[in-house]
Amino acid sequence: MPQAIGKLRFALLRKEDLGAVVVVERRCFAAPWSAGQFRHELKVPFSRTVVAWDDDPPGGRVAGYLCRWLVGDEISILNVAVDPDYQRLGLGRALVEMLLEEARGEGVAQIILEVRENNAAARNLYESLGFVRTGLRRNYYGKEDHALLMSRPLGAGGGPEDGLCPSPDTGV
Repeated sequence: MPQAIGKLRFALLRKEDLGAVVVVERRCFAAPWSAGQFRHELKVPFSRTVVAWDDDPPGGRVAGYLCRWLVGDEISILNVAVDPDYQRLGLGRALVEMLLEEARGEGVAQIILEVRENNAAARNLYESLGFVRTGLRRNYYGKEDHALLMSRPLGAGGGPEDGLCPSPDTGV
């Protein structure tokens, strides 16, 4: 049985973690990233992947991870996965909240992402954290498999309304 989220260890992705991360990726997605894609992210200077480890089993086990790019004053979430054995425990929320904390510390103006239109659990999580729908990419994941574009503006207060126009008359 997985440990509580508070007992997980969070660390940056290392080359030796690739196999364990790919196992989770394959358990979560029909079209998973390859080890080579994660290896590439290790070489990108503005990329960072945070891995959540459950150290209870011998040798440890990856419970989930979040991969992001920080370019200028914007963060783009590229990939978030939580192993099915650890879902519905708050780990996805914890990973995104850690990213929000990092973003505030880095003076980020907004966080953007794409999410499958039919992934209600992920959409609900992002919306509960202040992300708003900003567009649609048709057939992004395949024929009739669209991506919603979502963003989370961050301003002085860091609330979901920060960075938006103050009045409906001025447009968004």
